[in-house]
Amino acid sequence: MVQLHVSLSSQDQDKMLDALDEKVTEVYSACVENGITDLSTLQKVAKIESRVFSLLQSLEGMPVERLAAVKKVKDSEKRSRMREEKLMEQREKQKERMKRYLERSLADSKKIVRLIPLISQSITAATSKSF
Repeated sequence: MVQLHVSLSSQDQDKMLDALDEKVTEVYSACVENGITDLSTLQKVAKIESRVFSLLQSLEGMPVERLAAVKKVKDSEKRSRMREEKLMEQREKQKERMKRYLERSLADSKKIVRLIPLISQSITAATSKSF
């Protein structure tokens, strides 16, 4: 890691630090507060860490029955969300199929060459000559 850090130019390091700051800000706004703050990246990480720690402590103090009920509700929400996503995917596939069917039906049809009548005509001609 040290060699990687040394080998990167200062411009690459600045880009990586800016990207890291963006991600930390995104997590900070989702977990701690939505308002725009002028805290440094390190301060944001410290506040995120303290928030996670307080959430874990409150989770440990929660009764087991209530925790099981909350987990059950979350699982049912997840299943319903997955079911809805699957239905949306099926609808999209159906739309694509219908679009292909429509394109195929509107396309110029190919003429089918029938060889059967030609063969039967040559057979009847050959049989009539033999009589």
